[in-house]
Amino acid sequence: MKQIHDEIDRRMTESRSDSKTFAGMTPEKKILLSIELYWAARELMAAGLRARKPGWTEDQVQDAVRRTFMNGSG
Repeated sequence: MKQIHDEIDRRMTESRSDSKTFAGMTPEKKILLSIELYWAARELMAAGLRARKPGWTEDQVQDAVRRTFMNGSG
């Protein structure tokens, strides 16, 4: 979890240091970044569920994450 936050902080700092960073990215780089952000969001959601639902199994956590990202609701 800390690694994800560190990576987000690093990317935000990089982004702020150069306001043209995203605009200057190739379409391929934008897609790759979008995919990374998608998976980071899933990891963050799973971490939150684990914290809020300590009795849940990993399968229950992953099922809830999957349902949310597929349907937009848990």
